[in-house]
Amino acid sequence: MTKRPTANAQIKMKALVVSRLMLGDFRNWQAFANEREFAGKIFNRDIARNVSSQIGRNYRDLSRETQKFIDANFLRCEYTLFTR
Repeated sequence: MTKRPTANAQIKMKALVVSRLMLGDFRNWQAFANEREFAGKIFNRDIARNVSSQIGRNYRDLSRETQKFIDANFLRCEYTLFTR
């Protein structure tokens, strides 16, 4: 099994926003754009953990769930490609 490159907190949070979009969590494009802009301002895991706790989720669990979503729906895709 190949080890995946580690994604930084900002990339992980952007990936979470994209996966939420694909799951239908946003009512409109502006809500998605606002969340994506906010995710772009997250620069470390402490802030990412704080944000994830505000939505009632553990940062580690969110990272794992987002990676599962990527693996299940996109072939050979990493966080950095997914967030683009």
